[in-house]
Amino acid sequence: MYSELIKYIKKISLEKTDVFNEFIQEYSLSNSITILNLVIIGLTENPNDHKEAILRFFEVFDSKKGFRLEWKTGYLVRQLLKVAYPKFSFSQKEKVNNILLSVQSENEHYTHRDENGTNDIG
Repeated sequence: MYSELIKYIKKISLEKTDVFNEFIQEYSLSNSITILNLVIIGLTENPNDHKEAILRFFEVFDSKKGFRLEWKTGYLVRQLLKVAYPKFSFSQKEKVNNILLSVQSENEHYTHRDENGTNDIG
């Protein structure tokens, strides 16, 4: 059943109708990994027609700390980034770059030594 849904999502993503746009608007804010995977698959299928939606998705996904996911969703997002990034304008690429550069693993820490030689650990 899920594979049939994926086929349908890919099909409507390629069509020039509002059905997929409505799907994106309604479900790109979902907290369901399964639903987000379907959104990502659809966006990956047709990045040319959905550049703004992809950028908005990345912004929302980042706000939900989604870039820290290492499951299938993380893989799907990287695939979306791979096909969409070359199609972005310079300003869109800058936004995506800023999002990606701000991603930090919860296990990553930094140290900073101030002028007094004191270590600041964060």
